Amino acid sequence: MRWSQVFTDAFGASYSEVESLLSPETWRAEWDTSRWTQLMLWKSPGGSQPILGATAAKMGLAYWDREPFRLDAAFVRPKYEVVGNLPLPLVVAIEHENDVRGFMAEIAKLTHVRCPLKVGITYAVITTPGSPVDPSAAQANIEEWVAKVAALHEIKEDPTTEYLYLLGVEHAPYSLQWHAYTYQVGDGPKPGSWFRL
Repeated sequence: MRWSQVFTDAFGASYSEVESLLSPETWRAEWDTSRWTQLMLWKSPGGSQPILGATAAKMGLAYWDREPFRLDAAFVRPKYEVVGNLPLPLVVAIEHENDVRGFMAEIAKLTHVRCPLKVGITYAVITTPGSPVDPSAAQANIEEWVAKVAALHEIKEDPTTEYLYLLGVEHAPYSLQWHAYTYQVGDGPKPGSWFRL
C-alpha cells in the first residue's frame, strides 16, 4: 500500500476521533485560525493529541512538531536520530496553510525535502454564512501550482516520491469534508483526479 493511502486512512480516522472527543461548543471555538492550527499541529483541548499527532501514531510513526527544515511538521520512524535539531530519516513532510491563497509557497517548500511522502493541507471555507463552497476553483489552483513549481526545478526527483494534498472544504458551518489529490512523481500528477476521504 502506498504511503499516501496509509496517511489518508489514518488522517480521516484521527480527524473524526478528535472531533468526536470535543463538545460542539469547543469544536466551534477551535475554528478560530490560530486555535485551528494548534488543533491540527500542536495540541487539542483536553490534552489529547493534535490531529496530525494522532495520524502519526495510527501509522506507527513518531510525530515531530518542532518545524524540521522549517516545515510545519514531520513524521519519523520510532527509532530516529537527531542531527542538530533535525530528525532523520523523515518519512512524511507536512505543510499546513489555513489560507489556500498562500498555498503555492507551501507546495514549493515541500519540493525541496527528500522523504517518501510530502503532504500539504489547506482549506476552502464559507465566505458567506449559508453559502456552500465549490472546491473546484481551489482544486484547479492547487493543480496549476503543482505543475508550475515542478517545472521550475532543474533536477528530477526520485520517481517513488509521493505527494498528497488535502483540501478541507466547509460544506456546512463547522464541518469539513476532505478532498485529496495524490500522485507518485514517476507517474506525474493527473489533473482532475481529486477524491473525497
